[in-house]
Amino acid sequence: MAALQAPRFPSRLTLRIYGLGILQFALVAFGMFVFARQTMPAPQGLSEKMSPVLTLALESKLADRKALQTELTRLERDSGWSIAIYDHAEKLVVGTGRLPPSTPRGAFRKPGTRNTPLHFPDGTTGTLRFSMPRPPAPPAPWFPIALVLVVVGVTAWLTARSLARPLAALSSVAAQFGSGQLTARAAHDRDDEFGDLARSFNDMAQRISRLMGAEKELIANVSHELRTPLARIQVALDLAAEGDAESARESLKEITEDLAELERIVDDVLTAARLALSDGTASTGAMPPIRVEEVDVQVLMDRAVARFRAAHPERPVEVKFGSVLPNSRADAVLLRRAIDNLLDNADKYTEEPASPIELTAHRAGADIVVEVRDRGIGIAPEDADRVFEPFFRADRSRARARGGYGLGLALARRIVEAHAGTLRLLPRPGGGTVARIEFPIDVGYSS
Repeated sequence: MAALQAPRFPSRLTLRIYGLGILQFALVAFGMFVFARQTMPAPQGLSEKMSPVLTLALESKLADRKALQTELTRLERDSGWSIAIYDHAEKLVVGTGRLPPSTPRGAFRKPGTRNTPLHFPDGTTGTLRFSMPRPPAPPAPWFPIALVLVVVGVTAWLTARSLARPLAALSSVAAQFGSGQLTARAAHDRDDEFGDLARSFNDMAQRISRLMGAEKELIANVSHELRTPLARIQVALDLAAEGDAESARESLKEITEDLAELERIVDDVLTAARLALSDGTASTGAMPPIRVEEVDVQVLMDRAVARFRAAHPERPVEVKFGSVLPNSRADAVLLRRAIDNLLDNADKYTEEPASPIELTAHRAGADIVVEVRDRGIGIAPEDADRVFEPFFRADRSRARARGGYGLGLALARRIVEAHAGTLRLLPRPGGGTVARIEFPIDVGYSS
């Protein structure tokens, strides 16, 4: 099982949502800036520093009332202020627009007005009074409220849509796959977590489809494998029942071989089911399904070679062990089954009957290394990633002709991994394959 990768942070989906939030803030800030610029009151044209200059200019025109009126009108147009001139008795002399209020001297001045002394040509003192125009009523805050609602609403809808659509699509595909449409696959054109999820789903669906197809093929293969020896046994029994003892005795050897083949088929299927239990109990701390005991590795190898030679007398086997093979704490039955499967697999895919198979074993530090070498057809590159899948057979026509149903290598790997070891298939220089097993001398489990 592949190790789960730690999630990236920040993830691509997180960055996308964060970017939408930043876009919301930028749009609202820009809209508020534009609104503030549009509603900002225009600056007033007159100030305290300009009053003395303006007073002197107007005093020079007090003798000419028409010129004075024209000047006041121009000033009102340019500044927006209403301007009036009062004499010493607070009587209006001249004024423009909305006339400033006539306020007795010394009285409280209304906010928004400004008084400046003005000297008439006859020596009397009057008043030059400015009245600030009334500021317009502030605009209703509907624009910023509407802006916030529109921006947040649109971006929130876009965010929800970007999340809901791929989830709905994945949910639909999962429902289709669960209803039995094993060809259902998810689109994975997104470059974010949803795309990763879709690709993971498709990989899972592909593996499940392969396994289900392989299991159907297993049923057909096992049925085929069982039918032939059972038929031969039935023929021998029929002959014995007819009283033909001589023919029955001649069939005893074939019956013995057929029974051994039936036992091997049943054992492989049961072993596969037994090892599959470890997949569901490893996370709970349960013990692996192996029975550990003290094993003489060299004796175990000798028995595997003897069984192979009895089953394949025409196939030469070259055996080479290290000087001293240490005893190991392992499951002897399962470990020999793994070696048996590798030897049978090497024989099955070596076409030349006289081509020898080599079995070597030696100690490497705290491990024992076992290799089975053949000079067969090797492994096609397109099958290299699948040869350890249950029920997969690289050459189906040869496997069907020579027997087998695609469990040999898968069982061997599971057995080795249950012993905390590894099984690898390597190309052999000059042609063929090297199956290499490495497992610790002490597996570390108690029996």
